[in-house]
Amino acid sequence: MKRLIICAILLTACATPAPAPASTVTPPPTPTRALTASPVPTLAPTATNVTRTSTPSHAPTASLTSSNKILFTSKRDGRSQIYVMNADGSGQTNLSRNDSNDLSPSWSPNNKQIVFNTSEGLFVMNADGSGRKRLAEGSSPTWLPLRGIAFVFPGDTGSVMYVMNSDGSGQSMLWKQDIYNGQSGSPKWNREGTRAVFGTYRNGNVDVYRLNTDGSDLKRLTFHAGLDLEPTWSPDGKRIAFVSDRDDSGDIYVMNADGSNLIRLTDDSADDHAPAWSADGKKIVFTTNRDGNNEIYMMDADGKNQRNLTNNAADDTYPNWQPIP
Repeated sequence: MKRLIICAILLTACATPAPAPASTVTPPPTPTRALTASPVPTLAPTATNVTRTSTPSHAPTASLTSSNKILFTSKRDGRSQIYVMNADGSGQTNLSRNDSNDLSPSWSPNNKQIVFNTSEGLFVMNADGSGRKRLAEGSSPTWLPLRGIAFVFPGDTGSVMYVMNSDGSGQSMLWKQDIYNGQSGSPKWNREGTRAVFGTYRNGNVDVYRLNTDGSDLKRLTFHAGLDLEPTWSPDGKRIAFVSDRDDSGDIYVMNADGSNLIRLTDDSADDHAPAWSADGKKIVFTTNRDGNNEIYMMDADGKNQRNLTNNAADDTYPNWQPIP
């Protein structure tokens, strides 16, 4: 049952189908290099010992500086809108302020723009919510450092990853790979923009994989029968936080970038998901329904000092922490 709940949450928020492009749109050029996935080895790895953190306290921690903003999606206005708040949970402000459903917000590397997904396609707006502009068809937008905006576009045999400039121009295929068959979510890039991590269904299971941005060196990082997905890089690129239901409920785990040293950060009967690192790598925010509805929580990077930031009766989901420019 928990696995079904996790799948339903992720499918709703991350796999919003994109409408077919208009006939007048010229498709992006064929890339010079496409990804051909190597078969995943069937040899099971040696058993991995999972380190569990101590039972987390819920005592408040010292407030971070108010310049560290966190984006999130909230339904407190009757529809999904993009909100921003300070890192201590104060100053929660609606940036969308419209009648559409806005999802999957992501900061630009310089913190000046926000890209997001709607039923009408991909949009960008300024950090204060002004200058809202439609960019393209597609879904699951993320900023690819030094390249622009990466996004998903449905192809004939699977989904295709494209990249474009921040104004929507210069669309080109980044790599093609059927990674979006259900429970994958958006790929997350390291700070240098050289590697991506994502969760995908392969060989009968959902696991975390790593991939170079040019489509080379596909590597499987998790080998458990449970669902492992929604991975995201730490700012220094040494660790990866992700979600797993290997212990029945959805919890947040962290591991080294090569898949070693697995540590469980949350340990409760609720579903915890959508982790995002602070710019200094010392904190992690995530979504949890432990209070009866989805809220944004923050904890130390070792799982301690977990506390509710949003404290709202409506669902608040999918935080995205402001990076260091």
